[in-house]
Amino acid sequence: MDLDQQAATEWLSKAIECDSGFISAYVPLLFTYLTTGNDELAKNLCNMAYKNRDELPLKGQLTLDYLHAYIFETPNDQIKYLKQILEIDELNSTYWKLLGKAYSKMYQYNDATIYYEKALEIHKKWGTNFRNPFIYHWLGHAYHKINEHKKEKEVYELGLSIFPDHSRIIQHQTICALSQGDTDEAEILITKYKSIRKNKNLWPESRILSSVGYIYSEANLFDEAEISYRQGLTLDPGNPSRMYDLAWFLIDHDINLDEGLDLIQNALELRPDNCYYLDTKGWGLYKQGKVEEALKILNDSWNLRPSYRHRVYLHIQEVEKALSSQNN
Repeated sequence: MDLDQQAATEWLSKAIECDSGFISAYVPLLFTYLTTGNDELAKNLCNMAYKNRDELPLKGQLTLDYLHAYIFETPNDQIKYLKQILEIDELNSTYWKLLGKAYSKMYQYNDATIYYEKALEIHKKWGTNFRNPFIYHWLGHAYHKINEHKKEKEVYELGLSIFPDHSRIIQHQTICALSQGDTDEAEILITKYKSIRKNKNLWPESRILSSVGYIYSEANLFDEAEISYRQGLTLDPGNPSRMYDLAWFLIDHDINLDEGLDLIQNALELRPDNCYYLDTKGWGLYKQGKVEEALKILNDSWNLRPSYRHRVYLHIQEVEKALSSQNN
């Protein structure tokens, strides 16, 4: 919960070494691997655990089914297994949270809020706090998408009362303030956010500037976003992540397709198997009218995904539809 991923990995791995059937350790370890970009380790862990599925009681089997669906299947499959788990263990707030996340992954934010709220209601009845910071900005983001900004502000305040100075919560809090036109509050929050990322999270200035670009972009302040993205890339011009951040922004918002594609091509030369970079290139090519080439690259992105990616799925659906219309 303190986001010390290295220590978490070590202790969870030791737990599994002691008892390979201890499923409760597999869930956080798998998500720790995914959070730190160790996608292959996550897949290997899932496959290793799944080999022992038939030896487990029903809830353990369903938990493994959920993990397998998270890595290899779709959010609809995840939802199916999570609802079966909750029929057995309806007061387990973790699975209500994960159910909300499954709906969020498909951009079904109205449904997502219902299940996130259920997780928090359980803890409210117990007089405890949900000791996981992610639910607060996940729920806040879902509220943001359905224009429930009063509830959005309240859930960020709740999260920060439990996890003071949590950077992701403050990031989303800033997006909310900017979206509501509260620029004075937003400037205070941006200053605070930058300080935390630099001094607590030890991020380089280039990454901080790029993440501020994301804040402005999510608030539909595209001029300010572009300035921050470009500043981040200028400070670290050889970093493919900074190339990707600016490229995606330029392409998705139809600001400069040619420059965006040049940037993402440079990033792909450094990381040719990155599914996000391939998706960005495919999306840019589609917007240039190169539909067949775009579809091939988007399918490559899909095949390299670490888990289900709804954005890539939607891009493929749109490009296939366009290609079908051309052929007819």
